[in-house]
Amino acid sequence: MGTASAATNPRGVSGNPKRIGTFYTNTQWVPRTVRAGSTIYIRTWYMERSKDTLVAQDFGLDLWNRATPIRGISVSWLNPLTHRWQASTDTDHHGYFALGLQKEPTLLAVAPGRWAHIDVRITFSKSAYKGTWHIMPEPASGYGLRNSAGTFDWAFLDSASSSGWPQYTTNVRP
Repeated sequence: MGTASAATNPRGVSGNPKRIGTFYTNTQWVPRTVRAGSTIYIRTWYMERSKDTLVAQDFGLDLWNRATPIRGISVSWLNPLTHRWQASTDTDHHGYFALGLQKEPTLLAVAPGRWAHIDVRITFSKSAYKGTWHIMPEPASGYGLRNSAGTFDWAFLDSASSSGWPQYTTNVRP
């Protein structure tokens, strides 16, 4: 996983998108251990440094351990626009969960150099696999970059982390 994905190519623009800045992220409250049957809450912060405004469209979370398919896990999000908890809008059996905001009536715009966050609730049911789980938050995994004229740039951000998205671990025990 590299940087967050750039907005789709606007009509009439050809060629490769240009790199215009850097994307930063940090996550809080990932416990070292958790009991099966409980819920954890994590907060992931994100910020970009460029001349443009970041418009978040999707948030992602990858969860994995040694077993596939994933079972006994549910993920919900505190929607930053509605301020209500909601289920993931996209999931797969390999452990990817997402919240898509494309259909929201308002855009989530974050000025350059300003930190924003997304709160995530992860439930490890009694049937979840026990052992080490890897958690990789992907805040603003889908985004657009709006310039000072209010139009979207055909551009992308580099990740501040050399490995892409930071990863965390928690141990699920009986």
